[in-house]
Amino acid sequence: MGIVRSPDFRTSSRAARDQIVAVIERDELHPLFQPIVDLRTGLVAGYEALARFTRGQRRGVAEWFQDAHRAGVGLRLEAHAAKQALSTARRPFGSYLALNLSATALGSADLDAVMPARLDGIVVELTGDGPALADDKLREIRQELTGRL
Repeated sequence: MGIVRSPDFRTSSRAARDQIVAVIERDELHPLFQPIVDLRTGLVAGYEALARFTRGQRRGVAEWFQDAHRAGVGLRLEAHAAKQALSTARRPFGSYLALNLSATALGSADLDAVMPARLDGIVVELTGDGPALADDKLREIRQELTGRL
C-alpha cells in the first residue's frame, strides 16, 4: 500500500483562485432576495441578498466564499456579490437591503468601489468569512459607514 499524500495547498489554492476569478469574470454569481417580514405588521420590511452560483453547484455557497478568502480573492468575490445585489433595480420603496459581508470586506477598497455614496436602506450582516478585525478597527469602519447615512 502506497503513501497517500494530501494535495499541495498552493496547487489547490491556485486552482480555486482561478475558478473563482473565472466565476467573477463570466458573471456566474447572481443574487437571490429573501424577504424579511415585520411580524408586527405582516409586511415585507426588507430583503436579504443571497449569492447563488450558476456553476459548481456541488460546492455550497459558504464554501465558495471560504475558498475565495483562502485563495486571496475573497474581498473581490464579496465585492462582486454586493455589486450584483446593489445593481438589481426596483427594490420596493421603504424596504431595506441586507448584505452579508465579512469585517475585512467592510474596510476594503474592493467593496468601497461598488458601494453607493449614500448607504440609506442598506443593512450589513457580518459573516465569519475572512480574517477577524480588531474591535477598534471595526468601530472605526462602522463610524465611517454610519457617516454615509
